[in-house]
Amino acid sequence: MHVPNQSASEGVSSGSASPKSSVDEYALPSILQKKGMNAIILGQMVGSLGGLAFSNGLLLLLLAKVGFGGASSLLILSLPSIIQPLLILPFAHFGKRNHRLMMIRGFSLSTFGFVLICTLGWSGWHGRSILLPVVVGIIAYSIGVSMSTASWYALLDPLVPKYMRGSFFGKLRLSWRFCGFIFGIISTFILSLGHGIYPLEIIFIVITIGMFYRVVLMRAIPSARESSTDLPRIIPAILHVIHIPGYAGFCCYVFLLTLVTENAVTLLPLIERYSTGYSDIAVVSMG
Repeated sequence: MHVPNQSASEGVSSGSASPKSSVDEYALPSILQKKGMNAIILGQMVGSLGGLAFSNGLLLLLLAKVGFGGASSLLILSLPSIIQPLLILPFAHFGKRNHRLMMIRGFSLSTFGFVLICTLGWSGWHGRSILLPVVVGIIAYSIGVSMSTASWYALLDPLVPKYMRGSFFGKLRLSWRFCGFIFGIISTFILSLGHGIYPLEIIFIVITIGMFYRVVLMRAIPSARESSTDLPRIIPAILHVIHIPGYAGFCCYVFLLTLVTENAVTLLPLIERYSTGYSDIAVVSMG
């Protein structure tokens, strides 16, 4: 491994040979890395549909079908935005013991949350008891997303070579966005088959199957990073990060960015459904 502080005379004596680190940095990915990156892209294509259900109006339509009003739907849909910021730091801290296990447990828990949501239309929930699968399901989903997000980049760091990260994350985002777009078109076709809750149930069952398949794919990805048993205390670690120059400004930037591009977008299906009276197909199409 290249040592940054080694004497310049070693570089002169070896001619103009490139440092070993430059060779390692641009080495071709191994077969294991290629399989891991392909599994991650495919897993996100089918597994990210659960998150899209919050923003494209599908979950809002399901809540409206079982009798929730606009205010209660907004409160329920905001649970992930409340839970995830509170839990992601503790999960990131304790996830250092095993990033892969933390991520798999997170994906499994979020899938279980959607299993509960799928029971709304056919399990016989009535009255106030219908709050149970909705609230517990969304809370389970939110906790699972916090767990998987906390270990996501730590797991990808040794798996994706540095020189490929730009293209990899570009392919990753383009692929799951395109998959979400196609799934939105398919969802509008399914919704046109009927006006009850059952077309929505079919859509959510497909979403849950995709999330379960992501868990299967992620279980096949080995962890390339060694687990750590020596964890620093979480409060001093947070205080240390807060005092890093420029970190507070970056947090403000991320807050404003997510407020406009992510959280505010969930209001649009609510307005379309309860204020303008758009049809189910129109709400999903515009989402």
